[in-house]
Order: sequence, then structure tokens, then C-alpha cells
Amino acid sequence: MHSISAATVIVMSKSILRIAKLKSFGNVGAAGSHVFRQRETLNADPARTHMNKQLIGSQDLVANVKARIGDHQPRKNAVLAVDHLLTASPEYFRDKGMKPGQFNVDKTKQWAKKSIAWLKDQYGDNLVSASLHLDESTPHIHAVVVPMHDDKLNAKHYFGGRYKLSKMQDSYHKSVSDLGIDRGVKNSKANHTSIRQLYNATKLQTASHLITKHKVTEPSMMDRMSPIDYAQQQVDQALFIANKKNKVLALKANDVDHHKQRAKTTDEQYIDMHKRLLKAERTIGDLENDVVSAGHKAVNEYKRSQQRQQMQEQQRQQDREIAAQNEAQRLARREQSESYESPSPSMPK
Repeated sequence: MHSISAATVIVMSKSILRIAKLKSFGNVGAAGSHVFRQRETLNADPARTHMNKQLIGSQDLVANVKARIGDHQPRKNAVLAVDHLLTASPEYFRDKGMKPGQFNVDKTKQWAKKSIAWLKDQYGDNLVSASLHLDESTPHIHAVVVPMHDDKLNAKHYFGGRYKLSKMQDSYHKSVSDLGIDRGVKNSKANHTSIRQLYNATKLQTASHLITKHKVTEPSMMDRMSPIDYAQQQVDQALFIANKKNKVLALKANDVDHHKQRAKTTDEQYIDMHKRLLKAERTIGDLENDVVSAGHKAVNEYKRSQQRQQMQEQQRQQDREIAAQNEAQRLARREQSESYESPSPSMPK
């Protein structure tokens, strides 16, 4: 699969397919906000967002999912939809000399066409949305599937167990294999192949050291909504630092085992981080609902405050009017009293 010499490093591109279950419409809405760039996405280039393409469905993901579910009443904790991330390792999309964010247009079109064909064949009418992202470091597709089977939600039918997930990976790889894209390592415990690919394929000593030492930044609220993109951003940043140092050396044969162990350690660190991000993603929908509820409460409280102020102002205005009337009456009585007390003019004798 990989050929390594002192002067040449050949890296085979690998197919990448990841899924994330969406168990609430808050989760679905949060996924839609990221996919359709309805919120800030830190690892996306706004100048290239116009290049993104909606290939299937509308840009209202919640409506798409609800339309497919129809009259069916989901049970508690049911999986409403499953978000798919389809891509390949960056070297497939980039010609020699291309930087992150750059890609070969023809190769990207061929990959996207085959990926969409696989999704349609795999899920049929359950495929309610597919979006091609070209504004990040590597082209990828976000596809959302509603796991309907026999007129009810049944995620286990499609994604239940390691065997079915492995078969799904095999099937997707087969659909793009004629593009020169290899399959990822079977039964790998890693949730992402970028780091493993770096160590096992390129065998770069300095890159290994820098990625192991790379400090992962604390994810923001936006990052937690898209843990896969956030993790890819961290890996790309580590690779950028490694290349910038320009101290890449080919490993000697007796150093291979040592660097494999370091790659394993880094994979374990990455898996732990990825699990924490996925856990945060599962709760982000509920957090979003809480924020919306708090917003409604604040708006209602503001309206009540405005009403109270208006009523108080009306009461003060009435008090002023009553005081003015009382003062006018007092002056009138005073003038009348003074007119009674003044002497009448004397009559001539």
C-alpha cells in the first residue's frame, strides 16, 4: 500500500466516512446551522462559501427531516436522523504544490458524483439532504439520512453493530475505488484517519514529534456543534506547523517501530478528544433550546416592564391633571372670597 525510500514518500488516498446520530430536532437544527453556514464557522473561508453546493434537499434541514418522518410518532430517544460526512484524504483532491483549501476541480466533481450516487443507492428516499462544502481545507459532503424502515424510525436496521458499519465502509469504498482511493484500515479503533495516515504512510519524524506536542485549543460553542470539522482543523494546524519547521527526515528502518508507538499514543489522545466533542454535540441541541427559552423569557419580561412603565406614566399624568384641577378650583374660591370681602362703593348723599 505504501512505498517508502530515502528520497520518495508515496501516500495512497483513503476514503473517509463518518456518521453522527441526531436524536432531537435541536440537534438537527444545530447541524443545519453548520451545514448551511447560518452561524459563524471558524474553519471555513467566508470568501469561498458561495462555492458550496446544495445537491439534495432544501436548506431547511428540520423541515426536510419532518417531511420524511411524516405522521409517524417517534419514540422517546429515537434517532431522528443521521449526519454523514463523506470525504477522502487531502492528497486525493490536491495536486502537487496545492495548499489546504485548494483542490483539483475535475477530481472533486468525479468524487462528488460517485459519492452522491452511493448515497442514493444506499438510502433512497431516506436521503433528505446532501451538501458539498468547498470552503474548508478539504472538500467534503454532509448528507443527512432519516432512518425510516417499514414506516417507522429504525436506526439499528442501518447502523446497528460493528458488522453493519464495516459493511457500510466497504460499500462506500467500493463506489470510489476506481478513482484511486484506498479503504481505511479495517477495525481501526481510531475515529479519524488523518493522524494514523501521517505516521504510517509518510513516516515523518519531525511531524510525529510536533503533532504529539501540539496543544489542542479549547473548543468554542460553535466548534462543539461540529466536532469533526473542529478536529480536522486541529490536525491541519499541527501539519502546518510541522511543514513550516522544514526539518522532515526519512525514517531509518530501525526507527519505524518507535514512531509507530508514538503514532498509537497520538491516536489514543485524539480518540479521547473526539469522544468528548461528540458528547458535547449530543447536548448542544438541548442547550440551544434553553437559550431560545431564555430569550423568550427575557423578551416577555421586557414587555411587562414596558407595560408597567407605561401604566406608571399614565398614573402620574392623571395625578398631575387632578392636581392642576384642584389648584384651579382653589384659585377660583380665593378670587370669589376676595370679591366678597372688598367694600362696596359709597352712595352719594
